[in-house]
Amino acid sequence: MRLSLAQPQGRLFWGQAVLVACCLFYVCFWRAAFHPYRSAAVPFGGKAALFLCTLLCGIGGVALTVSGVGLVGKKPVSQALLVVGGAAAYVVLLLLTTLLWKRRVTTELVLLVAWTVLELSALNALYGAGFFGKGGTALFAGLCAAALLGGLWCYLRYDQLPPLPAFFLGYVPLLLDAAVMAGLCAAIFFRAKNAI
Repeated sequence: MRLSLAQPQGRLFWGQAVLVACCLFYVCFWRAAFHPYRSAAVPFGGKAALFLCTLLCGIGGVALTVSGVGLVGKKPVSQALLVVGGAAAYVVLLLLTTLLWKRRVTTELVLLVAWTVLELSALNALYGAGFFGKGGTALFAGLCAAALLGGLWCYLRYDQLPPLPAFFLGYVPLLLDAAVMAGLCAAIFFRAKNAI
């Protein structure tokens, strides 16, 4: 199986797997820290440990994914273009959500956009390395777009709901992102297995 850390597909596989773990730790942290009626019963140490696990997995997963993207020299779309496009998308979404929909600004918006840019960068690298074809790349790009739109819908609805429904809605973007990345891990794994 060709999923060594010396190869881009290996780093991308492990990066995505660690980011799935990050999402799952974040789900646990969200439950411990933000449940409107039960979070007070969770000790501070438990919340801090879950947050630390989330943070470490997030940093590790991003580092592995970015380094995997960097191992691919020739990509169909310039990495700079993806980053600049992501920054522009964030500014547009920030203006729309604050001015048009009166949504208060929170870190979730930047996380939604940054995650999408990271995933598109990974797909760009997998396609550039010849590991994914056009069909697989388009499929996962569509799933990333769907997860982004789903996350944006939750972001806009969150402040409009009572505490308990808003709390449960907070799970949705995390689970959508985790599902997309788990699917990408599975696709990389089976592609590598069949290439032997």
